[in-house]
Amino acid sequence: MVVIKKVSMSAAVFVRLITLGLGIGLTGCSTLLPEINKPEQAYLDIPVKWQIESVDQPIIEKPFLNSVSGLLMQSKLTSLIKEALDHNPDLNQLALEVQASGLLLKQVSAKRVPTLDLVMNASKNRRFENITNSYEFGLNVAWEIDLWGQLADLESATESDFTAQKWEYTAVRNLIAMSVVRLWLEGWALSEIQRIEQRYLGSLNNVEKLVLESYRDGLVQLADLSAIRVQQESTRSDMIATIELISRNHREMELLLGRAPSADSLIDVNELPEIMMPPTILPAKVIAQRPDIQAAFYRLKSNYANRFAQYKALLPSININGSLSKVGDSASLNQIFGSDIVWSLVGGVAQPLFNSGSLRAQAEASSATAEASWWAYRKTVLTSLQEVENALFMEHSLAQQLDRLAKVRLEVMQMKSINEEKYRSGLVDIFDLIESRLAVLEIDAHIIQMKAARMDNRMLLALAMGFGLEAANENK
Repeated sequence: MVVIKKVSMSAAVFVRLITLGLGIGLTGCSTLLPEINKPEQAYLDIPVKWQIESVDQPIIEKPFLNSVSGLLMQSKLTSLIKEALDHNPDLNQLALEVQASGLLLKQVSAKRVPTLDLVMNASKNRRFENITNSYEFGLNVAWEIDLWGQLADLESATESDFTAQKWEYTAVRNLIAMSVVRLWLEGWALSEIQRIEQRYLGSLNNVEKLVLESYRDGLVQLADLSAIRVQQESTRSDMIATIELISRNHREMELLLGRAPSADSLIDVNELPEIMMPPTILPAKVIAQRPDIQAAFYRLKSNYANRFAQYKALLPSININGSLSKVGDSASLNQIFGSDIVWSLVGGVAQPLFNSGSLRAQAEASSATAEASWWAYRKTVLTSLQEVENALFMEHSLAQQLDRLAKVRLEVMQMKSINEEKYRSGLVDIFDLIESRLAVLEIDAHIIQMKAARMDNRMLLALAMGFGLEAANENK
């Protein structure tokens, strides 16, 4: 009966302590948190449609495609994308870092449940000729009651931070895939330009033979022959620069693929990868499926939860500690539940009173960090909308430019034919002939660059609208 009475008195004191802590905490809860922007305020003013629809014919929204790879019509290119995603060093390093962060979540979750430790000690004492052995077996338990939800907020902050890391990983995957495609397009364009330069050099060689024969017959001057040879050397110089750009493009592709430098051919230079125009989706859908926006949102959510936790650290905390132990001269475990077991249970309330304002300053700093992350989230949303608008306008512009260039090429081809006839008749000099042939090759090179730029822009548009690789909102 005496033991029961002591337990009842301890419980009564413990209840009074909890009640006192609740009273102290509740008086300050209403004035702790300052007002800051809510997450949804970051996109209240987003447009319902894209600007391009107001300056051109409306863009009809096609059925939703959730895979960038579905926009590519080149099997070798898709296999290179897969190789990069499997073997890129930066991507694999990031994946392991995300995995490590996921495992560390258990540490935060463990703080919300009681801890139980097994204690086993053995000692030997000698006094004169007497040697005594003593053994201690025990269990210690500790638990911080999450009265205000501070530990829950910390756990929520960590989980949101981990989710943000996963979305950032998805964004990096998409960026690497886009880089592979862009390098392929650049390599194709450089190879085509190299062919044009080779054709131009061949054309100059033919003109040189013609001019040389005319010079021997006294029909042209030496300056005409010198002009041809100057242009030949200039073209050879351009070809050397193009070869270096192709080599650099090859090395950059190998690095993305996680390969060591080699002479293996990576790009099918005979074929421009056809990238379909991605279906145009509404601005609200872009916000919902862009990985970088999702990452910024969960960073914001993490900072908001951490802000709550830091302010709750100013409130009283309740801790319970208990122990169960037995001390004896025998190491037999079957005696641990004997009659001479010692146990204790202690509960207490701690209220921060004086700490030079460090807790308050930390709480206010977390509030400023949370508000800064709101602005970062806002910028990410606005930037994503700008990227889509830019890509849509660029698609419109490139289509018009290619149409104009096709018409210009017809005019240049006609001018080339006319100058060739006039040169044979002696009506124009060699410089007019060279200029007309060079104009054709320059317009061809320009068309090649525009075609590659259009495919590149379509890839940028697809990623700007949040298209994933294997599936939309991929979060593996």
